[in-house]
Amino acid sequence: MLRALRDLPAGEELFVSYNEDAVFVPLRRRRKALESWGFTCRCRRCLAEQELPAELVKRLEEIDAGLEADERSTGRLRRRYRALAAMPPAQAARSAHALLAEVQKMLQGLEAALGPANSGKGPALPDWSRASVHSAYRLCIACAQMAGDLSTTLQLERTCLAVVEVVRPGGTAHATLAAMHAVDSGACRRVSELAAAKRKRLAQQEALARALRAARTRFGRELSEAAALRLLDRLLKNSLEAAGQR
Repeated sequence: MLRALRDLPAGEELFVSYNEDAVFVPLRRRRKALESWGFTCRCRRCLAEQELPAELVKRLEEIDAGLEADERSTGRLRRRYRALAAMPPAQAARSAHALLAEVQKMLQGLEAALGPANSGKGPALPDWSRASVHSAYRLCIACAQMAGDLSTTLQLERTCLAVVEVVRPGGTAHATLAAMHAVDSGACRRVSELAAAKRKRLAQQEALARALRAARTRFGRELSEAAALRLLDRLLKNSLEAAGQR
């Protein structure tokens, strides 16, 4: 059964992702992941990205290579992030800040290249391209959190959410990221704590509303607020435990 998240014109072709994680990597890796299925994806995103300038493709793949993690190899940037766990807290915070600055510089170069590349290609292309290096934005969030930089954390979370809402709305990653953003905006441990707070700043209200929308997109529009909050808290708990932050 399929559940539509928007109105569908008669005759519009529907696509199914054969690998949910593949939406967050560049075109070359997405197509390689589909080789065993015996076809080449020709969805709007893949067709748009195959026309990207070579310089932009190079930037995307260089960033992705620094974060790649599989059974054969681990990218340079990811190795540096993992090394932070063995450092004393003060040193880890300084090193996280330095890594954050390095990756942000790479992403700024990408953003500068996106403007000319997007000319005439449609409004979704920048978010499609950002999705190809989604792991870099998530790494920046983790570094900003470790460095204690809340403002940068919230800004990066909003960027990531905008990307996920375009390329993979309704997935577990969408709801988990929205829950993370809500608790960071409210400086609390659970989304339900933010919901229970009597006074909320506008940004906190918006983060909470965004998290509730993500939960209902993931689990069903008929979900009550209480049920949505329980599910968001559970997703956040599972995510933190998987990351070793119990």
